[in-house]
Amino acid sequence: MTSLKENITHNSNSEFDIYKKLTEEEINRLKQLNDSLQYKLSITSNLLDISKYLNMGIGNDNIFNIINDVAIAIFGVKYSTIIVKEDSNTYLNISNVNSKNYKNFNFMYKFFGEETFLLSCKNELSIDSIKEPDSKSLIGYPIFCKKKFVGYMILEHPYENFFDHHKVHFLGALADLLAMTYENYTLYKQLDEKSKNDPSLNILTRVEFMERLNFIAKKKPKKDFAIVMMDIDNFKSINDSHGHLFGDSALVQTTNAIKNLVGERDMLARYGGEEFIMYIDSFENPKDLLIKVEKIRKTVESNTIELNGSKSSVTMSFGIAIYPYDGKTIDQLLNHADNMLYKAKDKGKNKVEITL
Repeated sequence: MTSLKENITHNSNSEFDIYKKLTEEEINRLKQLNDSLQYKLSITSNLLDISKYLNMGIGNDNIFNIINDVAIAIFGVKYSTIIVKEDSNTYLNISNVNSKNYKNFNFMYKFFGEETFLLSCKNELSIDSIKEPDSKSLIGYPIFCKKKFVGYMILEHPYENFFDHHKVHFLGALADLLAMTYENYTLYKQLDEKSKNDPSLNILTRVEFMERLNFIAKKKPKKDFAIVMMDIDNFKSINDSHGHLFGDSALVQTTNAIKNLVGERDMLARYGGEEFIMYIDSFENPKDLLIKVEKIRKTVESNTIELNGSKSSVTMSFGIAIYPYDGKTIDQLLNHADNMLYKAKDKGKNKVEITL
């Protein structure tokens, strides 16, 4: 027969075991919670640092490669791909490996729409006709810009069921960061493109022209090229006689006439006011170059400027410098071309001056 003392001891041990079990469960729960919070804190801290870094390099054309590298580092995945539909036929498709090229965007959109999709299998994954034997988990997160769906961020991992709810949650945060980066990148590129072109004439600005010209010069070209300075003759008289609106239209119409004669590898820019500068990439010899510039002069001369019933015509004077004969540096070439331009003006205008 069990004594009272033994019963009390047995009950105490049972209660202690229960208490110990509950305590261990609570410790495990708190540990898991702590690990989860540490993970979230680490990811959040990383995202903040990444956000600052991406904003600093918003004009960097490799910025989406950087985001892919970030995804790989944070989530420990093997592949990261960003695919964005820019217009009906243009796609931004960037991955950390060349083999990842999800070409059929419409196929993906048809099946997954604007929702997050998570795929996992024991064998190889197959999506959009791409099979990867070392990818068994895949997650695609939608990217929105100004509430408009534009594409997906796709991550892949060799393990099955790799993406838990924590990874899904923080991939969403990274995708949102990507969306803001893409939007800022697009705006930056639009502003950058506008800064390169004269808004009135839709040709290069002086600054952009000089940057490109200096880039060409740094490569130490082995073939000849030419710099042509050109200026509309008596432009002040045109403004005084017909008004500034007509003068502005004369600039536009004259520029359009010249554009038609600019070669594929040539460059035309507004140098300032009614003065233009042109880079001519290729020609057989100086006489061939002179013929080309003379054609531009004659085209401008024969072009009739019309606006609100008013009609007139303009002429231009031209000064040419040839690399390396008239100068081996950009400054020397510009100085020579400018001197040739003033020589053309002094000889009565509407002329082309070149040192043959």
